[in-house]
Amino acid sequence: EGFTCKSDVTECVEAHDSLLSKHNELVDDFNENLEIAKKMAARLDDIESCLIYASTLEDAKLCAQ
Repeated sequence: EGFTCKSDVTECVEAHDSLLSKHNELVDDFNENLEIAKKMAARLDDIESCLIYASTLEDAKLCAQ
């Protein structure tokens, strides 16, 4: 115990770097998806508000545009 081969440390560092890179990619993907979801939720809220105040079928149809 207390003794570590340099090759073991190198392998661990390479594995760590690879996992860190993958983690950062996943975080970026998550943030992009979160932004898309927020925009979609806002759009849905806008459509819902439009439909609430629509007084005719034609008004309601305009909400989806």
